[in-house]
Amino acid sequence: MKSPLTCQVKGWSSSVVAKTRTEAFKNNQKRMQSDNPFGFGKKSTTCFFCSFESRLSYNKNMIGIMSDSHDNLAAINKAVGIFNQADCSLVIHAGDIIAPFAAQVLRKLKCPVKAVFGNCDGEKEGLIKVFKDLGEIKPAPFRFIQDNRCFIVSHYPLEDVQQEVDIIVFGHTHRSQVSQQGELLVINPGETGGWVKGVSTVVLLEAEKMSADIIIL
Repeated sequence: MKSPLTCQVKGWSSSVVAKTRTEAFKNNQKRMQSDNPFGFGKKSTTCFFCSFESRLSYNKNMIGIMSDSHDNLAAINKAVGIFNQADCSLVIHAGDIIAPFAAQVLRKLKCPVKAVFGNCDGEKEGLIKVFKDLGEIKPAPFRFIQDNRCFIVSHYPLEDVQQEVDIIVFGHTHRSQVSQQGELLVINPGETGGWVKGVSTVVLLEAEKMSADIIIL
């Protein structure tokens, strides 16, 4: 049976991706091909990178996904701008926002946010207060239905998921991933903060079509 995962990958836009950042992505892809840190079976990870401009060409019912923003306000603002321009109906954050002041930037979004706490989110009470006007933030795993798809969001990679689910979103590894595991779509948006790998990324997901792209900020 043909995989339901679809993705159009178009050329990098020079206005979006500088040479050094492209090289960083190539290095990241090589690392991902050499190991399997995600906890999902064999080395079946597949990554799709495209410019935001190319993703807009088939934009419909988008969900924005981010993780590990680690107080990088400039990167968070860029992510918010992309999600708003794509008319996202929901944004998912897979943890490690860090400080409440960083979460305040998400108030600029035109849609609600569903998030989980990461291992570095120490100011949980402060984050909960900010999220009262944003959406929901809770300990992982966070299970919900959106666009007729069942999601589970976790900060850490999940293993041996027993309940029915269509899409798993996680973070923590700071490595971008879009992969198909049978009928299951597994997404790690990488690090929005960009502090570790030197590249800030998010994901745009069309849940109904199980189509996802990693977008460089």
